[in-house]
Amino acid sequence: MRRIVHDYIAAAIDRARPDLERYIAGHLECREAFPLTFEEPRASIREIRSIKITPRFPGDFPAADVVVVFHVAITARTRQRSVDLGARRTMVDVEVDASGSVVGHGYEVLPHHARLVAWCG
Repeated sequence: MRRIVHDYIAAAIDRARPDLERYIAGHLECREAFPLTFEEPRASIREIRSIKITPRFPGDFPAADVVVVFHVAITARTRQRSVDLGARRTMVDVEVDASGSVVGHGYEVLPHHARLVAWCG
């Protein structure tokens, strides 16, 4: 049953991709150590790095807490401290906390939190 739930949630993530990209662009939380600031970012999910599913309670198709790590390209006007670097693409890893719940014959994934966990150059 666990594998079926995983497949349903993976399909829900794929269906929700445009909504997840908008959520990441609008709600991304960056650590203080991250040197860049994005203005009007656009996010594009490149790949799924990992999915962790934790059922909230026992059952055949339970509601679940979902943690997904995406490899994302952020395109935006970028600033480093007070220096404007212009429009550029930055590759980052973003962890998204979401809820998975049964809707019809599948799952729906609703994001709650998006935080930057790693970045490239």
